[in-house]
Amino acid sequence: MKVLHGLLRSIFNPRRIITQVVDRLPNGGLKGERSQTDPFWSLKEGGSMRKADIVPALLFLLVGIAVVIDSVNLGFMWGRTGPETGFFPFYLGAGMIIGSLIVLFNAVNLYRKQGAGKRLMPEGALRPILWVIIPSAAMVLITELVGLHIAAALYLGFYMRAVGKIGWTTTLLISIIAPLSLYITFDKLFLVPLPQGLWGGYLLRF
Repeated sequence: MKVLHGLLRSIFNPRRIITQVVDRLPNGGLKGERSQTDPFWSLKEGGSMRKADIVPALLFLLVGIAVVIDSVNLGFMWGRTGPETGFFPFYLGAGMIIGSLIVLFNAVNLYRKQGAGKRLMPEGALRPILWVIIPSAAMVLITELVGLHIAAALYLGFYMRAVGKIGWTTTLLISIIAPLSLYITFDKLFLVPLPQGLWGGYLLRF
């Protein structure tokens, strides 16, 4: 059992790597204070709720304009045989533009009246976010190599043990049973194979 325990600890050792990455971030992930008088387009450290409204609104506005322009080029009217190719995308893009303008107008209006608002994330809030993002990104990369089933097992095992501090017995049971259930349900019963990556097909031969 000691040998098995040591082997499992070495497998899930990425916790130490992620901890080192997170600990290197200043003040637990965020640094700097925002002045209430800074313009909303300033790129100073930190952030504000107003900026969180304004920047995405501008991005969606640009996307909506691009969709509308492309739809006009494709044709967005009602033709003899029904709607043309760009008919539905045109109105979707128009809806994005209208919604973005509403959000942008309200956010800028509130900024002028109340300032930049609260910080987007309180100090130290980036740490738990990275504990989600880094393992998830690693799972995507591992999926390309060994497939979704094995990657899901490793992800569940790491997250439950390293982040959730759950016992080894529960961690092993869930990290094995959950991906195995997906494999049996989709690959065997429904005959819809989930991504197997480069080597997943060689590793799962049952």
